Amino acid sequence: MLIEAKGLKKTYKNNKGVRIEALRNANVAVRENECVGLFGSSGSGKSTIGQIMVGLLPPDEGSISYRGKSVKIPYGKGIRREIQMLYQHPEVSFNPKLTLLRSLIEPYQLMGIDPSRERILEDNYRFGIYAEHLERYPGELSGGELQRAALARILVLKPRFIVLDEPTSMLDAISQAQVVQILREIQKETGVGYLFITHNKALCQAFSSRFYRIREGITEEVSSL
Repeated sequence: MLIEAKGLKKTYKNNKGVRIEALRNANVAVRENECVGLFGSSGSGKSTIGQIMVGLLPPDEGSISYRGKSVKIPYGKGIRREIQMLYQHPEVSFNPKLTLLRSLIEPYQLMGIDPSRERILEDNYRFGIYAEHLERYPGELSGGELQRAALARILVLKPRFIVLDEPTSMLDAISQAQVVQILREIQKETGVGYLFITHNKALCQAFSSRFYRIREGITEEVSSL
């Protein structure tokens, strides 16, 4: 198993100090080269699972294992690089005061890869990001362009597991299809595992090979939605 979450529990306090059970008993497992769908309504706890599995949020109870070994949050440097997240709102991935080129350079420097403009253009061509996009600021790009650029930047880090947190919900139908097609191609090439978090039943069934449904913080693996 690539990554597995068992018995996750998480409680928050709202702005009135009332305790809210986001997760009561959540279990999710993803193999390499697999896309697992996590389907649920707004507020069901599905994004909380994603944040825990990428190491952004510690659970109150439960465990995470990665490649067969128990891991603790925060993750170590190597695991942190191999586990990434593509967000619903791609603009949160970019500094609004930096051009797209300056934002894309960072992972190249982190990985010790040539961060030249020519290299970045070559790598981003398949994502529909061209020379004219690189000098623009995030506010000057469409949601689809930002999401494709966010995915391109993640892939420089060579992740083994990516949480896709409603990655197409804010996009139009054409951009949605483009992002899904790129994700499929990348998985075929690299064997990366995906957890696809969504409230879109049709898209979840079309894109995923196994499914979990979450209701009131409790997950259940189901054969269909």
